Amino acid sequence: PKQTVLISMIDTGNAEEDTYLLRSAMQLLLEFPGDDAVQLEVPNNGQRVRLEMPLVNTGFCDELEEKLVTLLGPNRARLV
Repeated sequence: PKQTVLISMIDTGNAEEDTYLLRSAMQLLLEFPGDDAVQLEVPNNGQRVRLEMPLVNTGFCDELEEKLVTLLGPNRARLV
């Protein structure tokens, strides 16, 4: 069954670091091919905006989750 992986980004205050984290997260997702949809949740003016990522699909699994936790921190990637 198709699932949706939600990646919650935070604003570190460092645009270069934020860009690096986002690119690295997207690369990780692409390293695990599958049919799961991806959504990105980003901070915007004190609110959280959820964006569809229609060109990115992944196969969510324990290994991918562990790598995302290492990159982004706990509770930043989950199935919704």
